[in-house]
Amino acid sequence: MSIKAKISKGYRWRLAGVGLATLAFGGWFWYDGAIGYPKKQKIQLAFQEVQQDHPDTWQSVWNQMATENGWSTEQPGEPMTDMSIYTQYIFAAICIPIGLLFGAAYLNAARRWVAIDDEALTTNAGQRVTWDQVESIDKSRWDTKGIAVVHYRNDAGGGRVVLDDWKFERAPTDQILEKLESHLSDDDAPKAEPAPDSETVSS
Repeated sequence: MSIKAKISKGYRWRLAGVGLATLAFGGWFWYDGAIGYPKKQKIQLAFQEVQQDHPDTWQSVWNQMATENGWSTEQPGEPMTDMSIYTQYIFAAICIPIGLLFGAAYLNAARRWVAIDDEALTTNAGQRVTWDQVESIDKSRWDTKGIAVVHYRNDAGGGRVVLDDWKFERAPTDQILEKLESHLSDDDAPKAEPAPDSETVSS
């Protein structure tokens, strides 16, 4: 009997939500740096110039200028600095790549799975772990976080498969761990600690 756990829809939607939110913030920051803040700065500098050039009649002059340009007649405040504008580009440069990374993770997650049959544990990354190749199962975080790490060794070297019932569909992930443990006899029971050799990580 084969059991297959795909990435859960909830986990994928969380990736999508974070990605979209971060991209939205990045777009907002970029707009402020490219359009919003320079426009405000222009109005603030114009207001400052009117006050300096017309110390006695600045209010009427400003009202007329603002009306002609479609600006608010309220005082716009002190001019913002060029640094405050550049900062918006910096925030945009941080947020947009992060949003794209989460978007890529959302798309990539659709292809991720882990499965088990009567012969081996397999993953979408091409890993195939037979029962005799299992060296240890780390369940120290299983009860609190639903994470179990299967350490194995084959002809290609050491590796591990992560069973995470928060990222993968919960019911089949739990069943995969139960079936894996049922296939391991007492004589072949995995050790508590994994081997210290270098390992490859399942993606």
